[in-house]
Amino acid sequence: GQLFIAVLGGGVTGTVLATAALCSFFTAFTGGSGVTILALGGLLLPLLGHAGYPERRGISLVTSASALGVLLAPSVPLIMYAIIARVPINTMFLAGLVPAVVMVVFLVLVGGYLKRVVPSIAPGTAPVTAPVTTPVVVARPSASAAWAAAWAAKWELLAPVVAVGSLVSGLATPTESAALTVAYAIATQALAHRELPWRLLQRCFNESAQIIGGVLLILGMALAL
Repeated sequence: GQLFIAVLGGGVTGTVLATAALCSFFTAFTGGSGVTILALGGLLLPLLGHAGYPERRGISLVTSASALGVLLAPSVPLIMYAIIARVPINTMFLAGLVPAVVMVVFLVLVGGYLKRVVPSIAPGTAPVTAPVTTPVVVARPSASAAWAAAWAAKWELLAPVVAVGSLVSGLATPTESAALTVAYAIATQALAHRELPWRLLQRCFNESAQIIGGVLLILGMALAL
């Protein structure tokens, strides 16, 4: 998020653009908008609020942008469609790139998310004097700030290379590519950033096993029915 904001700038415009790009980009790897909303909503909504963006419009932006990333590689629905339609996956990735970019751009422009929202005053009511607050400093796009943010997020930026590279090169199947990406994420967080000690990692495994077990039960019953 800091890298996108450093590249696109701060304030309402830069934060909105960063949110739309980040949500659609993240959904490409999760394959579902719900996962993106749960994972990034708690991080992006405070950034939008700090930039002076209304909360309800911020929720709408995160929800809408998260639904458009399924057209970007290596989205699971895109891969499944390519397998069922017997279309080369590389061709399918290229075919979904331009529509995804166009939909994200039109979401931000035509959807009116870049417009300044002025609160309306009901007829017959006196205007409420807004309290004096500290003005928000708007950061402009900066090459030095973008480079510093990119260097800080270098391990995260290599995750798409690992996922897409192993899949496009033919070294791994879609399932193996997903498993390789998970192993890479765990390794970078545990070894490079040292933010995932063994006790926390063990607790994450336990919680993930419970969630995945419940999903497998639902899928098993649905298949049986």
